[in-house]
Amino acid sequence: MENIYKDPLPECSFTSSGKIVPVQQEKDTLITVENVELNDPAIDFPCKPEKPSDTDCCGSGCIPCVFDIYDQEIKIWERECSRLRNKAVPGDTNRYRFKLPFDRDLGLQIGQHIIVRGRSLNETITRQYTPITDITTSGYFDLLIKIYRDGKMSKIIRDWKVGDEVEIRGPFGSLDYTPGKYRCILMLAVGTGIAPMSQVIQGILNNEEDETFIHLLYGCHTYKDILMKTELDGWAGYWNFSVTYALNQEQEKNYQYGDKVCERRIDETLIQQEISGKTMDKFMILICGTRSFDEDIIKCCDNLGFNQKQMFKF
Repeated sequence: MENIYKDPLPECSFTSSGKIVPVQQEKDTLITVENVELNDPAIDFPCKPEKPSDTDCCGSGCIPCVFDIYDQEIKIWERECSRLRNKAVPGDTNRYRFKLPFDRDLGLQIGQHIIVRGRSLNETITRQYTPITDITTSGYFDLLIKIYRDGKMSKIIRDWKVGDEVEIRGPFGSLDYTPGKYRCILMLAVGTGIAPMSQVIQGILNNEEDETFIHLLYGCHTYKDILMKTELDGWAGYWNFSVTYALNQEQEKNYQYGDKVCERRIDETLIQQEISGKTMDKFMILICGTRSFDEDIIKCCDNLGFNQKQMFKF
């Protein structure tokens, strides 16, 4: 992206202490794309044609040669894979790593996010993203971004390459988390709503003095759609973290041993099951998903007797 600033990396933009620096909200800062980790959709692609060996060619100038046939088969295979990919999945969720200047951290508090700005023709587009790396990580941070086929920002992000500069601003976010204030945190998330939850999870688990229990109810269509599964498996090794996967379109049911899975959507009944027998005023409820999901879940929590001060929507 075009560098429109005389000082692309202002000293006020990052801190090594992790404290909030309000002036970050007044300026955009250029950071560099360091890595793009594509999350290939779960599609049953046809087998790739096998390349013939040199001994398969008779050397007599046959038309078509076995290598000519192979080239044709490869083109057909590539077209079919492209067709299946476009037909099966409207958007992919990818992981992007950004390099920070001078080995600094972002200066975020738990639950805070940044704003990424992109430019398309004469239009400026901004989107909010929560880093999924621990807030104390220095030198880089990762974003989990869903790419929508017709999304304005997605069209810009789809063209990002390693080495490109991206404009960010922050920190933003009003989550007021105090260790120990609540005995339990119930996280209700779907899809990329796992991003802000992951930041809170790491903040609690990495603090030895914070004994807050965390339970994550994570909704996805299928088991293969679960994002950050490796990280979730690792966090499940802590005594104060657990996760239940709510899958509403799962057919294969090929789950990993030890996973807690329910084949349904996250709804009032499921939430009731999770809080049954527990003291409600000891709970903090964190919510993140689609707009309709958030609205439905807030109604569910209202019906169950939670007050507004206990609930926070990212």
